[in-house]
Amino acid sequence: MTHPSIPVVDAAAVPVLTAAQMRRVDELMVEEVGINLLQMMENAGRALAELALARFAPSSATVLAGAGGNGGGGLAAARHLVNRGVAVRVALASPPAPGTAAHGQLRAALACGATLVDPPTSSDLVIDALVGYGLTGALRGRTAELARWALDEEAPVLALDAPSGLDTTTGTADPSAIRATATLTLALPKAGLVESPVAGELYLADISVPRSVYAELGLQVPELFDRAPLVRLRQGADPVIGPADGTPLAWRTPLEAVRLILIGATFATGARIALVVGTLLTVVNLGGTFTSGEAGPATALQAAANYLIPYVVSSLGVLSRTRIRVDDRPS
Repeated sequence: MTHPSIPVVDAAAVPVLTAAQMRRVDELMVEEVGINLLQMMENAGRALAELALARFAPSSATVLAGAGGNGGGGLAAARHLVNRGVAVRVALASPPAPGTAAHGQLRAALACGATLVDPPTSSDLVIDALVGYGLTGALRGRTAELARWALDEEAPVLALDAPSGLDTTTGTADPSAIRATATLTLALPKAGLVESPVAGELYLADISVPRSVYAELGLQVPELFDRAPLVRLRQGADPVIGPADGTPLAWRTPLEAVRLILIGATFATGARIALVVGTLLTVVNLGGTFTSGEAGPATALQAAANYLIPYVVSSLGVLSRTRIRVDDRPS
């Protein structure tokens, strides 16, 4: 599958929010802007589904959903994924209360073809929508059980807003916190997500928060979504940024890995290593041949190989960290 281009933004240039600040953003959205919880939930779910398809291309997904707003966003994503041909199973930490936005999202997801499962079953992708920025204290009860289940799975995990068990203000992670392959955070990144070892790749989605809301919090926010409603936040030790357009390097089969090498998706990393190593090899092995004027077609071919081989080897190193491991146990 061809992955759409996801623009890349330097995380250091983006303000971060504490949990209390994000709670205030939500309040201002409802009280002053007129965007209600259901609309924000829908925006979050649609963005989560788009990232799941672009980054992981699953044929099946298991959504772990809490009873609150984070769970509602995961359930909205479940509906969008079902409508895009993905087999979706939903495992609930607890049923959403009737009449709530999350309950409406559950009804819609089930009506569209998602299925409830208990216990959860293995899929190509696990979506963590148990607890968002509102976490207080340790994970407990059924939520902790589902988090531990996710930790034991081999499938990649995509977390909504924050991996469940991570304090989004302090960055402290519960011992049973979910370790995400990627996290889609909303509006602005939360302070505890930055460089967190459990957050994985960090993405940011637009949920229609205007700059006037951030201004009330004393924040100046750069234009983040002028190219797309979803961006990748590049962090200090980010190992998975691909070409200049930010296309993720996810792959499943050796054929897909070969394709990424051939189209130059790993060129940025591979080219640097090939330039240094290839130059050294050429100087050591062929320097005399070139300076003596005895170079011919075979010499030129060997010089090209001095650059090509390091490029391929370094590309394989990059791709070894971006493979999607699909759990193939029967569900």
